[in-house]
Amino acid sequence: MHLPIPVEAFRTQITGKFSPTWDCVGFFTIGIWSGLLASLLAVFILAVGLGMLANIKTMDRFDDPKGKTIFVPNVD
Repeated sequence: MHLPIPVEAFRTQITGKFSPTWDCVGFFTIGIWSGLLASLLAVFILAVGLGMLANIKTMDRFDDPKGKTIFVPNVD
């Protein structure tokens, strides 16, 4: 059973009125934390993938610039 009894920790005014209530409820719920974690994980995976794609090096070990070029005949 929850009885909402207002308790004032510090005296702010002499008027006898309570200040606005704060129920010590967390700002982030489980859904918000899971969404943030999933989004950060997806962004991390995307960043790693883009970094890997940006670092692809072409293999020119078998390329001979002075040699004969590749000729592919176009047959219709």
